[in-house]
Order: sequence, then C-alpha cells, then structure tokens
Amino acid sequence: MINVNSYLNNKALKTFCLYQALPSDDQIIKTTYTQQKFINSLEKSEVQIEQRSFNQDFTSLFNQQVKIDQNFSNKNQILIFTTSKSSSQITFIIKIIEWIKFDFKILFLKPQSNVNKAFKNLKINDSNSSIYSLFIFESIDLFESIINRECLDYLINSAKLYKIGFIFLNKNFNFKTQKCALNRELERFYVTTKFSIDKNFYVNTQNNDESFGALNSKWDHSTRVILCDSKNTILKNQNDNCMRFIDFKINLENIKSSVILDILNYASYERVNLGLERFVQIDIDDIFVGQSGLRIKSNDVNELVNFQDYLNQNYFVHSSEKFKFNLGFSGYYFCSGNEEEINGDKLLIEKRKFFTWFDHTWSHYQPHLLNSSLLNEQLYFNFDFARKYDLNTDTFYAVSPHHSGIYPVFNDLYEKWSRIWLIKVTSTEGYPHLRPAHLRRGFIHNNIMVLPRQTCGIFTHTNFLHDYPRGIQKLNDMMYEGEIYQTILFNRINIFMTHMTNYANDRLGIYVFKNLFNYINEWTNIKFKYLPPLNLGHKYFELYPKESEPLWTNPCIDKRHKLIWNLNETLTCSKFPKILILGPQKTGTTALNLFLSSHPQFEPNLSTKEHFEETQFFSSEYHKGIDWYLSLFKFNRNDSTINFEKSANYFSDSKAPKRIKALLPDAKLIIIYIDPGKRAYSWYNHMRAHNDRIAIKYTFYEVLNLEVKSEDLEMTKQLRLRCLDPGEYAKYLRKWLSYFKKSQILLLDGELLKTNPNSYDSKKKFFCLFVHGRRKCLGSGKGRKYEPIDFKSIEYLNNYFNDSNFEFFKLIKKYSMDIPIWLNF
Repeated sequence: MINVNSYLNNKALKTFCLYQALPSDDQIIKTTYTQQKFINSLEKSEVQIEQRSFNQDFTSLFNQQVKIDQNFSNKNQILIFTTSKSSSQITFIIKIIEWIKFDFKILFLKPQSNVNKAFKNLKINDSNSSIYSLFIFESIDLFESIINRECLDYLINSAKLYKIGFIFLNKNFNFKTQKCALNRELERFYVTTKFSIDKNFYVNTQNNDESFGALNSKWDHSTRVILCDSKNTILKNQNDNCMRFIDFKINLENIKSSVILDILNYASYERVNLGLERFVQIDIDDIFVGQSGLRIKSNDVNELVNFQDYLNQNYFVHSSEKFKFNLGFSGYYFCSGNEEEINGDKLLIEKRKFFTWFDHTWSHYQPHLLNSSLLNEQLYFNFDFARKYDLNTDTFYAVSPHHSGIYPVFNDLYEKWSRIWLIKVTSTEGYPHLRPAHLRRGFIHNNIMVLPRQTCGIFTHTNFLHDYPRGIQKLNDMMYEGEIYQTILFNRINIFMTHMTNYANDRLGIYVFKNLFNYINEWTNIKFKYLPPLNLGHKYFELYPKESEPLWTNPCIDKRHKLIWNLNETLTCSKFPKILILGPQKTGTTALNLFLSSHPQFEPNLSTKEHFEETQFFSSEYHKGIDWYLSLFKFNRNDSTINFEKSANYFSDSKAPKRIKALLPDAKLIIIYIDPGKRAYSWYNHMRAHNDRIAIKYTFYEVLNLEVKSEDLEMTKQLRLRCLDPGEYAKYLRKWLSYFKKSQILLLDGELLKTNPNSYDSKKKFFCLFVHGRRKCLGSGKGRKYEPIDFKSIEYLNNYFNDSNFEFFKLIKKYSMDIPIWLNF
C-alpha cells in the first residue's frame, strides 16, 4: 500500500480527489457508499486513499489545480469502456448517445489483463483541452480490473484535470421492483426531469386498461425505481469540487428517459447536455387526399383550429413564434369527397390563414415516376392552386408523397422545386434509412436543406382507436416513455409526419399530441418552441453542421429506397462497380486500369471531361449524387461483366473510405505500392511536366526542405505534402482496414507490376499489352524520362519514410499480406 500523501507528491495522481477541500484541518470527510467502492477499486491498484483532513501542502496543490480546471476546454465526446458491444446495457447507452448526437469512442478491455495494449493509442487530451467529457464503464467491476498502475494513473489524472465524470453501468443486475428512500438533496441533480418528492421514482407503464375513449384520459404509472444503490437509497455523488461518478444498480431501461439525460448531464459536468428547448413542427400530409368517408368534415376543421389554440396556450408558452400546423396539399383532389367532406374542404380554405401550407404535388404523384414535363405540371398546377386560394406557402418548404425523390435524391425534383417553388427545406424519414429511427439524420443537397422527419405511431390506415394495430395499449406505450416520447426528449428538433385522415374519424392525431404534450409537461422541464420551416432548417444545421454533407447509401440494399428510386435502363443496380483501384497516384494505377480494360470481362467507367479516365466521385465529385455516378458506367446485360473504376486520389482522401463503404460495402479494392521515395520524386516531376510554377522554379531537394522564398512558402508546402503524404502507406491502409475486411483489399507490388506484363517498350521502359494482335501502350504522359534523383534527396527521403515504412511492414505482416520486394526490414 502507498500512502496517499507521498503518492500525491511523487506520482502522476496529484489531482485525484474523492472528497472536498476544507478550510480547517480537523474536519473529516465521510465517503458515500459509491465513493467507498471507488476507493476500494483504487486500493486494488495499490493506491490508498486516506479519509482524513488535508494538510497545507495538499490544500495548496488542490487550489493550484482548481485554477487549471477553470480554464478547461472540452470537445464533448464520450469514451466507453467495455468487454463487448453485445452487453445489453452498453447497447442501450450507445443507442441513447447516438440519438442525442454526441460523438463517442469504444475501447475494448479484457478484465484482469494488462491493458497497456488497449491504452497504447488512447489519447484523452489534445493540447490544453480534453477530447472527452465522460467515461462510461460497462461495470464498476471492469474499472476495478484495471491492474496496470500506469493506465489507472493516466485515467484518473485526466479525469480530474479536465473534469471528466464516470458512469458505471451494471452488467449483471438482478432487478426487482422496489421502493427507495429519496435523498432530498437530489433536487439540484434534476435538469430535464421535473423534480417531485412523489413522482420521480416511476417509469414505464403497467396499466392493462385499454379503454381510452376520451382524449384527456389520464395514464397511471407503475412503481419502478430510478436510481438506487444496494441499500435502496437513491444514489448521486453531491461533491461538486471532486470527481463526479454514478454507479448503477439497476437496468438502464428501468430508469426514466429524462433521468438518463440528467445523469449524462451531471456526470459530464453539464457538457453532455441537450438543453431544455425542443422545436416541434407537425406536418399534416395528404390534405384533400383520401377515401370518401374518411376525409375531414367541418367539425374536424374547427376542432383542428381549437386544438392549435390549445397547444399555444398550454405548451408553446415559451415560443416567440405561434405554433401552426403545416398542411401538405394536393389541389387536384379539392372538393372530391361527399357533401360533408366537400364542406370540410371549403372550411379549411376559409380558415387557411390559421395554418402554413406546403406543396405535396398536384395529383399526389411520386416524382421519381414522372418524366421532366409531367413533374413540371405537378408542381406548376399545385403552385397555381395555392395562388388561386391565397394559401400561405411562403415557408420555402415542401415534401413529396412517400418522400419520393428526396432520398434517394432525384435531382430533377430538387432542381424544379428550387425553380418553381423556391424551396429551401424539405424533410424525410428515410435518410439514411427508415429504421432504426434514432439514426435518422439531415443533409444538404443542391442548396436544399433536408431535415429528418419523425413518425408518431399514426399513419394513413390508423384512423380509429378501436382497431389500432395490436391495440391502443401499443400506442399509449409509445407515448409514455416509449419511442414517440423519446423522439421529442432526445431530438432537439422534431418534424412529425401525420396525415389528413388522422384529424378526422377518431382524431388520433389530436389524441396523440394532446396526451404526449401533457405527459412531457407533467414529467419534464422541456420547453416547446416553434419556428417556421426555413428558420428551423437553419437552426438544425447550426446545431449539427457535420450533417450538412450527405453520405450516399446504396438504394439496391434498402428495399424501401429501391421502391422510390428512379430505377430505369440507365440507373440499375448492376451498374454499380464491383472493383475500385484506389491509388495512390504515380504507382502504376493507369497501367493497371489499361490492363483490366483490355480484358473482355471488365468494363471501366466512361471518361469524364474533368478527370479523363477517372471519376473522382468519392473525392471531388461526390456532391453530384449517385445518379450522376451511375451514368458513367455502361449497362451490361451480360451478368459476368464486372464494372470497375480507377481514381488514384481515393487512397489518401480522408472521406473516401467512409463514402465507399456506405455506397459499395462489398466492393473489392486494389491498392498499388512502390517505394514511397520514388513515388514522391515521380509526383514532383509530374508537376514539372504540367508546368507547376513551384516545381519548375525549385529543385526537388529545395521543395523537401522548404528552402524557398517567403512568397512561395505556402504553395511549396502544398507541393511537398502531395509528394510525401500519400507515401505514408501505413497511415492510410490502417484507415481502409477500419472500414473494409482484409479479404476485400488486394495489395499489389508496383515494382512487380512493371516487370511481369508480356510486352516491353524500350523507349518508355515498361511493358505493354497485345490486343487483337496489336500492341497497346500507355499515352505520352506516362513513362517520362527525368533527371536521376540526387543523393541528398535520397538520404532525406530514406530518413523521412523510415518509421512509416516500418509501420507499413508491421501492418501488412499482421494481416498476412504479401510484403513488397522493395520493403526490407
């Protein structure tokens, strides 16, 4: 055992404190049950924490540390320690973190093993700031199993220095419904949850009564505890001047969802925090559309107006903008029902100023099924209808039926929306996929903001309480602590999709939102706010700027996407390439492209004006979308033909691996390697041949050493980077292997590629092909002659790439890949 005082004076754990600094030496700090567990875990790590008063040296050291704490910065990421992702508690907490859109990283540990390996590449801080705001352990047992002293010191030190809290989940819990003694000091702990002595133990519903005729039916709740220790006392460490940590003794799913937000907020020192504002937009699609007998009538219209007033008076009291229902209309069906329904349509137009309106296509047609002229008609006719009846459509918002053309994107729809309706924002439930709902995201395409759209348990076919699928109990469960409730709780911005028929018949739309808002208002401190769609779009991407760039997924893999994709002779699933030559540049990728193109079974992409034989889709042309990408490949009726593409800048492009994985998850990837020094010199001479000013003005050695005039420094840095960076093979190969299986990646030795083909061109110094009895060689831009590299540059390159080459050697050896002949260690 090591005395804490000497340990603090001599070891890295100088900032670790489980108790509060006191003004006098005679006051003793008592630890809570959880603090004692934490202490016990440290004792196993040979650290003894004494429960005694601070001496002067310790107090001084603590005060010095507080000054550092006051200047901390944090990037709000969460680090999760676990033995396996299969743990139900880890799966649950990851779902919550993904839902609230905080970044996280998972570190896998083996209990009771030396964790040096796991911690080796763990970086907690960046300069003077922490990368993380919260550590989550699968269980306190896993924390106690860290037997490596250095790793433990690093973890605790960082937590104290940068104010990083701990949460310990309970991996093996035996939960039984139980009552707990409430600590009144917890009031300060609750932020999202509305604190109450009587209520806050309870979660989930166990009421079997399915009779819900009235819209204002109260919902009874069962007694399930929120947060207890083994002594049945609600648990929270109140010591704000020391480390914050929470040890769970029950299943996370038995804790109220709002309390989980409060736990994340508290343990992270208020940095994993969604705030209390929730922006809500409710769309009503299919206005004027619907089967006769199910459409809205006059009394439904009046009730809709009254309910909108009710929401503003009771729930949107904190909103500077008055809440309005957003009505998506198809003008062709106006006044097409029975007499009562025709009167309902007319009254809706009469009361049009109470609502905002958006285009839902004239005849409720799906845009991806229409040619350009028919789509024009659908948008223009609906536009004229809106102008004729003076509808408030200045929200710059539209949604197409079934979200057709929004995602997967139909570029013709985006172009015509912009031109005819001046659309700036839309929404869909299908990006990147319909399910799981908590992963829905937004993106921007062709200057139109696409926001995630949410479902709320009611659809065009759910019009009556008595025949709700699987019973009204199912709908109630979703409203009370279920998916609909969690959607608002975990999303700062919510656009709900409903339909006209949901506000007729039993008015399930009103039933859902009245009970939902009432429940949220009763149990949380959430403040509902409303913004017009355009403002809401700007707000969304202000909160989530990383989402602005889309990540295209393959519609052929998602059945729902395939149904609303513009599938035709020019866009077919068979056109997607199955092989990609990634580069890097100047390694022989053009030669390999020629070799494969000459084989009858392989079909390359069509040439482009900008990039010649390359598409560069996954790097510089990604914004053009997958329809443009597929237009570069021929449609082959022969199933044995394999489409492929070569873009040599993919290898070192930071975004290409993720993009290719999303669209072509099963693709085979080819990477060619030559000596990185040779590749660097070849790139320099490539730029000289293209009359690059810096390459012509300075020697290769001068570029490498940045021995240039000050006015040329920045451009020289860029040239030097393109010479050297792609040659750091290990760095980039490691990233590709993090997205793709080893079996999907073929490494080719560029030196062997030069010497093995079957026809040699003595002038160009490389081999050529024989095609139909004639020799076919690369163009004049390949095989250039240039001055031999100087000795100083060779020496510089050998030193520069030595460590990188060794890492590359270890990496390909680890994955049992062929070692290039030029790589000798």
